[in-house]
Amino acid sequence: MNQAEYIEKLSRVRHQPHWLRFQKQLEVKADPHPMIALFCSRRAGKTEEFVFEAAETMMAHQNANVIFVGLSIKSARNIFYKKFNRLNTTHGWPFKFSGDTLTISCPSTGSQCLIFGSDNRADLEKSLGLERVVLLLVDEAGAWRQDYLQYLIEEVAGPAMEDIPNSRTLVAGTPGRVLSGYWYDITTGKIPSYSVHSWTLDENPFMPRGIKQKVLKKYGWTETTPAFVMQYLGRWCLDPSTLVFSAFTDACIAPRADKPLPYGHKRTRILSLDFGVVHKTAYGVLETRTDVKGIHVPFSSFSAERADAAPSTVADVARKLKDDWKCDLIVGDLGGMGKAYAEEMVKRHKLNIVPADKRDKLALIEMTNDGFKQGILTIDPNENEELIRQLRSLQWDELHTDIAEGQTDDLADMLCYGYKWIRPKYIEPPLPDDPYREPVEKKTRKAYHHVELR
Repeated sequence: MNQAEYIEKLSRVRHQPHWLRFQKQLEVKADPHPMIALFCSRRAGKTEEFVFEAAETMMAHQNANVIFVGLSIKSARNIFYKKFNRLNTTHGWPFKFSGDTLTISCPSTGSQCLIFGSDNRADLEKSLGLERVVLLLVDEAGAWRQDYLQYLIEEVAGPAMEDIPNSRTLVAGTPGRVLSGYWYDITTGKIPSYSVHSWTLDENPFMPRGIKQKVLKKYGWTETTPAFVMQYLGRWCLDPSTLVFSAFTDACIAPRADKPLPYGHKRTRILSLDFGVVHKTAYGVLETRTDVKGIHVPFSSFSAERADAAPSTVADVARKLKDDWKCDLIVGDLGGMGKAYAEEMVKRHKLNIVPADKRDKLALIEMTNDGFKQGILTIDPNENEELIRQLRSLQWDELHTDIAEGQTDDLADMLCYGYKWIRPKYIEPPLPDDPYREPVEKKTRKAYHHVELR
């Protein structure tokens, strides 16, 4: 080989994907794990690595299929397809492009890359039946519907890849707004089968320097602004504006000594239930006393049994809690399977249940938030660890109309049911300057009726 031929060959080699990568991308390429997550900031070079992976896979395998799935078919075209086409032209790669079918093919090997969106479940299922799926690329995972993301990886693409040696799944994205879901579990180590690679745009040598400082100045952000932390630092960050129980603060956490009732005062204590079919049954005790301001939650817990515990088991736990805490009555959600649990409680222990008012979930949440805001509703920290965690972390969905999917909210629901019932029973205690004055009961709603179970 003469010098001219060597220079020409070297020039061609330098235009191959491997030579175009920077260090972080090289580490992804060298990772032998079959399941890899690229958990990065914006503009970090995730899409370029996807293009390189797809190009190399199609050139190295005969009659193989590569699948790329974007957040939508439109974003898949604009982000992945167009970038692949541009790199193909710039570096003289051999791939052919079909804009009508969004397919990229390699004539020399017969392999192809098929591009889909995740707009709906039917779009995800378009790849069903494909054979020899050697590489699955999933983009913008943090913005996906998390049940769709899990369904694609585990049920749609997974079975088509199990029998292919050295097949790989690469999932990429930035942090989402909700600190839960399949992508959150992947990137926080809760799904240990994934090898997670993280970097920011500062480690992408093809990006100009000083972008972060420019963004901070442009939008008036600080380095702790949630949007900046998530998009430019690539870290999970709880955005307070998305919290469902935004009024819940440390001031709402307060232990209360169970001191004897002074003469002439009363206490109302209820057991609130959120029956579990998919999740475990949630139990909680709420009380109000005429000698102390506010409504207090001294205890809450999940059932120790599995999610679909037998109604008899739930009835036994409720009976014991009612006796232990000397509750006046039980409030529970009697919709769906709740009625079967309630019937068992009546049959087994003659426990009557007041039906929880759950007609408007948003109104229940707003009422509970108002209780926190006014300082009326307090939670004991000693036996409510999981309830407090839910109140501090539950987030709205994108439309701000319901709690985002993938979160456990059973204890929070239980609290809302109980607070809705006991709130009208709350009586302001006597003023401090008149400690001997008998409390005057406020007008409350009409007496409840026990639900009739047949």
